[in-house]
This record gives sequence, structure tokens and C-alpha cells, in this order.
Amino acid sequence: MSDKILIMLLLVLLVLAFSTSAQNTTTSPEGILRLAGIINLPSYKRAVIELPSDRFGRPRIVGLGEGERSGEIKLSEINPAEGYAGSRHHP
Repeated sequence: MSDKILIMLLLVLLVLAFSTSAQNTTTSPEGILRLAGIINLPSYKRAVIELPSDRFGRPRIVGLGEGERSGEIKLSEINPAEGYAGSRHHP
């Protein structure tokens, strides 16, 4: 397994284990998105976003940095101090 994938998996596990009580949600073409947590390290800032389950009922979780996209969702801003991550719909 590459170092980048291993680091990402570790960070996602840490966020899920120590997730805040923030329940930021938004509706998108893919359904309801939930901010599961924010990773805020000196050189690594990511929003962990829970997407609607796939057609088999499996949860989908993605980690996005500012300006990155997953499908039609593009993350525009991460504000760790306020527990906020903003996204926009980009078809």
C-alpha cells in the first residue's frame, strides 16, 4: 500500500474516532452530504465528507482539500476554527 493511501486511511480513522459533534449538512445532486470532520495539520488540511450510501447500502466517505472535487461536488473552503467546509455543485 502506498504511503499516501496509508496516511489518508489513518487520518480518516482518527477523524472518525475523534469526530466533533458538528452536524453540518447540505443537499446536493448526489443527496445529503454531512461534514464528518476536519483534519487540520500544519501542511495538510482536509474535510472528511460523508456522502449518501451507494446502491448496496455501503457508506461513502471522501477526504477533500480546498479546490478538490469528488464527482459533482467541489470543496471551496475549509474553516477549522468554525467547523465549516463549503462545497459547490459543478456539473
